[in-house]
Amino acid sequence: MRALIIAENEFLRLLRHPVIIIFVIVLCAMSVISAAGQSVHGPVTVSVGNPYVFMDGIGQIYYFTTLVFWSLALCLGVVSVSIDRSNGVLRLLLTKPLYRRDVIAGKFFGASAVLLALIMFHLFLASLLLTIAFRGPENFDIVLKVVSIGVVLFISCTFTLGIAMVLGTVLKDALSASIACISYFFLGLYVEMPVSTEWLRIILSQSSLVNYWIFDNEVNIFLNNPPSIFSVWLGVAMPYIIFLALEALAVFLAACLLFNREEA
Repeated sequence: MRALIIAENEFLRLLRHPVIIIFVIVLCAMSVISAAGQSVHGPVTVSVGNPYVFMDGIGQIYYFTTLVFWSLALCLGVVSVSIDRSNGVLRLLLTKPLYRRDVIAGKFFGASAVLLALIMFHLFLASLLLTIAFRGPENFDIVLKVVSIGVVLFISCTFTLGIAMVLGTVLKDALSASIACISYFFLGLYVEMPVSTEWLRIILSQSSLVNYWIFDNEVNIFLNNPPSIFSVWLGVAMPYIIFLALEALAVFLAACLLFNREEA
């Protein structure tokens, strides 16, 4: 219950943070540019008359969307733990009748709620603009695909958020935590290169796990010709989605355990 109160306060506080305002502007610009480009080039990039052209539009923007949201998750982790520690906010919270795990859990849930709200907003705006500019989803199967994209992106963002909180807990100042988060972000891009082994990509790279193992492995959710069936894709992707969720849970528990042992 106490963790939920902290989560609510964290959610409202982060929504007013300048970082969120900047990212919302970036997301809106990405959605508008994608819809404008799709309205011009959409009929060319897919076969004429293909009813799944809407997914092609979502696919065109998805990769950049993931990079933006993973960056945002790292920023929120730094703001929630590292900067609050530097400003003395965490020390003040710990003087209250709260367990340490309630503090870190509340911050994690509050930041996760912000990510979820922004992901839903972005997918809704991108879908709306694509519908206005070109063509909307023709059946419920495509709606399920769009929702699944949001769910997978949210899970991967909670993992990235947890990593940022772990780094913010272990490192004592915001600058060190920020440098470590930036290094982690580029490490994920590095293991995408051919020099990396397959298991290293799955464990360390959210980009590889999400973009290939979940969305492109055997059955591509963005496939236009022939169109992939949602139930078939879900059956192939579910083991990797579960693995991703377990990774996120493990990192969250690690953050709680480390915060219990560290000084604020």
